[in-house]
Amino acid sequence: MRADFLKRLMDVRELTSFAQYIDGHWLNGRFSTWQLYWTPTGFASTNNPVETFNAVVKRDYTLRRRLKMGALLQELSNCCRDKSASERVFNLGIVPAQTLVRRVSEMIRAKLIYEGERDIGDIPTAGLIR
Repeated sequence: MRADFLKRLMDVRELTSFAQYIDGHWLNGRFSTWQLYWTPTGFASTNNPVETFNAVVKRDYTLRRRLKMGALLQELSNCCRDKSASERVFNLGIVPAQTLVRRVSEMIRAKLIYEGERDIGDIPTAGLIR
């Protein structure tokens, strides 16, 4: 799959430098193990919550059938009723994953990043071009 993609890019004269960039950075570089190529069979290649919810709707409500509008609205109403009755609490706080906390701690110990002082006055102007 990678070789075919790269060959098609190399065949277009205007895209030769782009193909070399793709080959060096994305297909054979640090980022070559992205989900497109390394997702095990049977597992989702996305972590998008919308895709996950879509899978639940198809699995539990539409049963992967194409429904007429009335039946679809009834199933979506059932879905809303079920989701609103769920006791799962929506968390407003930010809780980082333990793996993220561990990796950041390792990077701080290795002096790859540092934890600086936060100046709240700078936050509203962050990213502005002066």
